[in-house]
Amino acid sequence: KAEEGKAEYLVETLYTHYVKNVDDLPEEYLNLLSIGEPREKVVCDYVGAMTDRFAVAKYDELYIPKSWNF
Repeated sequence: KAEEGKAEYLVETLYTHYVKNVDDLPEEYLNLLSIGEPREKVVCDYVGAMTDRFAVAKYDELYIPKSWNF
C-alpha cells in the first residue's frame, strides 16, 4: 500500500509519454492507430498490459539518465 502513489505516478507518466510520443509504441500498437483506433485507447491498452517489471524498465529507459546506471 505504501508504494501505491509511486505506482500511480509511474503509470500516469508512461501514459502521458506515449500519448505525446506515439511513435515510441511497438509496431502492433501503431497498426491499431493506422486502422482508426483512438490514440488514448491504444496507449491505455499498451500501458495497461505492461507487467510491473516491464513498466519500471520502460520508465527507467525513458526518464533515468544513462550515466546514473552503475
